[in-house]
Amino acid sequence: MLSFEALQALQLATEFQSGALAPRATGLVWHSDVMIKAPHTFSYLPLFLSPHVSRISFDLSQNIPLHVTSAEWAFNRVDCLKQLTLKQTNHVMSDYFLDSFIPILPWGSLQVLDISPVSVVSVPILITSPHLVKLSLVIVEGQPQDRFNTGRIKIPSRADSSSLEDLSVSTDKFELLETALQLLPSNVRLLSLQCSLGDETSTGDINRLFNLIQQKCNPHTLSELDLRGVNRNLADGGDPLDDDMDDYADISPLLTLSNLEALTIVLPTTRIDLTPEHAEMIPTVWSRIGTLILNTTMTDSWTLSPRIDHTHLTTILRGCPRLRVLGVRFNAIQIKDEPSSSLGRPREWEWATSTLEELWVGDSPILSPSRVAAFLRVHCPAMKKLEYSRYSDPLQGSLIWYDQRWKDVAGRLVL
Repeated sequence: MLSFEALQALQLATEFQSGALAPRATGLVWHSDVMIKAPHTFSYLPLFLSPHVSRISFDLSQNIPLHVTSAEWAFNRVDCLKQLTLKQTNHVMSDYFLDSFIPILPWGSLQVLDISPVSVVSVPILITSPHLVKLSLVIVEGQPQDRFNTGRIKIPSRADSSSLEDLSVSTDKFELLETALQLLPSNVRLLSLQCSLGDETSTGDINRLFNLIQQKCNPHTLSELDLRGVNRNLADGGDPLDDDMDDYADISPLLTLSNLEALTIVLPTTRIDLTPEHAEMIPTVWSRIGTLILNTTMTDSWTLSPRIDHTHLTTILRGCPRLRVLGVRFNAIQIKDEPSSSLGRPREWEWATSTLEELWVGDSPILSPSRVAAFLRVHCPAMKKLEYSRYSDPLQGSLIWYDQRWKDVAGRLVL
């Protein structure tokens, strides 16, 4: 790392010429460790800021005023910036420091923005930018600083125009995610949507989320949907055993998204299981699906048997030829021995052409590892990975037996 004296000498020698040390650089990254260990270096940012820079990544700290002034200087002098990553180095997410930069960003050229965190006040500005193609943001509650003035914003924001294709939203509050999605322009043609929630969600929340996604996302363009949440916080006194047997989130609104190629839902505090009707519909409505994962991770909310069995699993496998990764809970208890004769062979034992490579079963009930292994060998000849929930608490009873039996299945399949 160059010393303060060396940087000062270089600045004088180059007559304060912008980008003198990197005249052809197209990218500029100022890491957080540099910001913390040698904050003085940021005052010499002009030495490295080439007029050709199209990618910038800054980790900034509100506690260092030099970061603010230097970053503002940079944003006012780049004409061809297309990609920007803007992070806050300190972990106090309530000062809304980064909101103040939004009015001076080069919105005329900016296409990719990753900013964390911002207040909910900034969301309408970011989400409706007509030039952004990819947007990643972490949203926090509250109001930004007084220095944030929406009147200074140069962004040509129009509610009826959007180039946005990839949106990623992370927040601790479901209401903030809901607000962000509601602000999506009517003509948005998202290809990918990722949502991450840092707080527990109810079944009602998730049903509202599914309906909102159906309303706001173009069913002919959205190809990737990833929804993730957190495990139940038992320290808050919630009783995971006090469940309603009919308290399932309904994925039916998502069945209208006909272009889906990848759907991953990991919401541990919400029960999401396929129904037989869903299994019958999936090959028709999601004919392009390659990855389908529905809550097959360890969670404390699974107390009821799955609503589909192995016959519904084969319906999905046969009807979705592009499927490579499948994660669904199903009842494997009824799987019987493979018939010894091909005459009158049940459809569930007919050899399949499935190209499935990964199967995630969660805590799916199972009795006979040998029969299940034979079944999977027939229906998933290309399978390379079997994932299942792993339990170690003796109080979890039958779940530990399921764990051990699925482990035995993996061993029989040499996975």
